[in-house]
Amino acid sequence: MAWFGFRAVPNSGRPQRRIAGADESYEESAEREIEEEMGVRNVQLQKCFDFYHADDISKVWGRLFSCTYDGTFRLDPEEVASGDFMSVQEVKELMSSGKVPPDSKACMEKYLGS
Repeated sequence: MAWFGFRAVPNSGRPQRRIAGADESYEESAEREIEEEMGVRNVQLQKCFDFYHADDISKVWGRLFSCTYDGTFRLDPEEVASGDFMSVQEVKELMSSGKVPPDSKACMEKYLGS
């Protein structure tokens, strides 16, 4: 489901079926997504945790990764409307605003320990 006008955790690492009979790993998914959506490649991903979120709309198994990147971001306009760097407080305020998809909110709450 698309959450137009909402802010989401970027590249949440949800594996997708790429070709018949061959599922990609969480790591492959995350690497593909950060390159497709933000132009980031050749980074060392660090696994943070696995998560599961279910609500009336969706069920998501995911894995959160982090990385350090010192380069230019190239956002894909077909997939990403905009992006911002935010403080932890700004992220918490955004999550409280109701403008974050439920699975992204659950993931970030776990990451932030809130």
